[in-house]
Amino acid sequence: MKACLFHFDAGGFDVKKKPISEDWLSFLALEQGVTARLDIRSIVSGLSQVKPFFSRDFLKTQQLRVARCLMGTCSFVMDGARLPLTEESRFAANDFWRTQAMSKVMTWAKLRKMIALGMGQGHGEAYRPFIEVRRKNASPRGNQSVGPLPGTNRPFHALTRVERQIGVLCYWLGALDVREQFPAWPFAHPHPLAGTEGGSFGKITAPGLLTLAEEAGIAHGVFPGSDVPYVATLDVVVTLAGEAAPRIVVFSCKGRGDLESASFTSRMMQRLELERRYCAAISATYHVAHELALSPTLLSNLEDCGASLQVEQQIRAAPGFSRFASLLNEAISHTSIRAAVEYATAGSSMQRQLAWPAFKLLAWRLDVDIDLSVPTQTSQMAELGGRGLRAALRRRLFQEARNA
Repeated sequence: MKACLFHFDAGGFDVKKKPISEDWLSFLALEQGVTARLDIRSIVSGLSQVKPFFSRDFLKTQQLRVARCLMGTCSFVMDGARLPLTEESRFAANDFWRTQAMSKVMTWAKLRKMIALGMGQGHGEAYRPFIEVRRKNASPRGNQSVGPLPGTNRPFHALTRVERQIGVLCYWLGALDVREQFPAWPFAHPHPLAGTEGGSFGKITAPGLLTLAEEAGIAHGVFPGSDVPYVATLDVVVTLAGEAAPRIVVFSCKGRGDLESASFTSRMMQRLELERRYCAAISATYHVAHELALSPTLLSNLEDCGASLQVEQQIRAAPGFSRFASLLNEAISHTSIRAAVEYATAGSSMQRQLAWPAFKLLAWRLDVDIDLSVPTQTSQMAELGGRGLRAALRRRLFQEARNA
């Protein structure tokens, strides 16, 4: 693994302060054998030592790039902010293009209608994202997809591959709910956890992003060609069970290249700062992730094994399932995966056509302690330790105590 999920500390950055904080620009990447920084934490399991992702030479290059952007004469306007048409603006330009189809017809009446239809509201199966994947807002950069996450029935509208991967991962880690394209409304609104059980969030009002943008000195922006304030969305909002009440973890999913090339004057970085401030205002943990954040093997295996949840009731109700699970656990530590499945099938009355779906279900639930982050063929022995991996990821991503 050569990259990590980035975690933004509570300090963030203030566009009013100069020079730009070097600490905030020093993202972290995983690498063994170096000393960990104390001001920013890596949150990827497996390796405990980190180093600054960008060198001092890179920082100097970034400062020169920022200066060139400020002196540039070619620019375009997006969300009410004038941005130089440079390499750093590609992310903003693409974002502008993606929202053009919707923004051309955005009016106050349409926004009220979207709210009345429940867009960006609800929990669980009743949630409806504020942005839904349609032909008119297709992106040439992201891998958009629509389909249920493991164990759910509601279509999950992912604008990028990372959003879906984070959603699948969080359900595996034990999330109660995963909501995508969640609006950070420009006006004051109910707390994102309002309506959940186990808390009194209905009495809490979250600040509008317009207020937070004004405090930060960042232009909030409007839909192009309109006076309607732009409705920013959080990529993935995860609801977790807390000790006394539910809590929230928010993921912002960006491309690695965009993060590496972005300057502090770019619209992307301004939006990330507004998201960070919004999350701080609602007491949510905030992470920024890119497409190389986690092991591709883990994400692929989770997607594959998670499909078995759609037939979980059928598998658990099948004759011999309990015996199958017991025999599988008995054999998995000293023989190949295929041999263990065949041994468990032969020693139980489990139907052969359900044997492999049952194995994948047990692997997802970690009833069989397999480390899904390790590339393994069924002809080989499985690497054990999946429970420890999940516990470590929960501590780092969800910031749980070690004994949780």
